[in-house]
Amino acid sequence: MESYRELTNRQHLEFQELPIFWAFNSNQFTKGMESIGLTISDISKINDIGHGGYIKKTNWYKIKELVDKHNLEFKKALEPHKAADIKTSFAYGMFLYELANHEYCISGSTEDTLDTVGLKLSDIEKNPFLTDCLSLAMNECDSNSIW
Repeated sequence: MESYRELTNRQHLEFQELPIFWAFNSNQFTKGMESIGLTISDISKINDIGHGGYIKKTNWYKIKELVDKHNLEFKKALEPHKAADIKTSFAYGMFLYELANHEYCISGSTEDTLDTVGLKLSDIEKNPFLTDCLSLAMNECDSNSIW
């Protein structure tokens, strides 16, 4: 089973392999268009994916397929595994990493953590396994805090 960091790193690398270019000025845009075999006059052949990203319209399906695949992998990884201890679970590792990353030990807030992993507190409260994982991760962060 992949850890949270292994899964997110692999998914990031897979996303980077998509035929997307990123441009934040006209020079970058021109070079980006050339990198996908187009010229400025071919602007009608691309989609703006937001945040400075562009992709050929003919490759748009590749983004959807990959995002769907990643969402399914994430959802499956969150499921409890019968033989696994909570502290070895994907969900616990995810919460522990993101709580630390968002300085839970200082803020005492889980809001940024949950936003990052795409969950709401109501989602957590409906799932005893996720509730236990988050609670244990919060306690771990609190016990290791130097504050």
